[in-house]
Amino acid sequence: MEELKNVLDFIRKNKIVSINEIKTKFHLSDEEMELIIIQLKDLGFFISKEENKCKSCPYFKSCSQGCLKSDL
Repeated sequence: MEELKNVLDFIRKNKIVSINEIKTKFHLSDEEMELIIIQLKDLGFFISKEENKCKSCPYFKSCSQGCLKSDL
């Protein structure tokens, strides 16, 4: 739970952050990040992908490099 609080504080401070940035900063595994994303969605955070950069990538549909945006 402390990890989620730290991630929330980081997102609120920076407004828009990449999932990779969060994983690196907080030393999270893919599984831990997936759980945090589920919790963030439940809290109303918007999770999107950079359409312009990613659309031509063959991994676009399965990629977890989206961005988290805080409107809080």
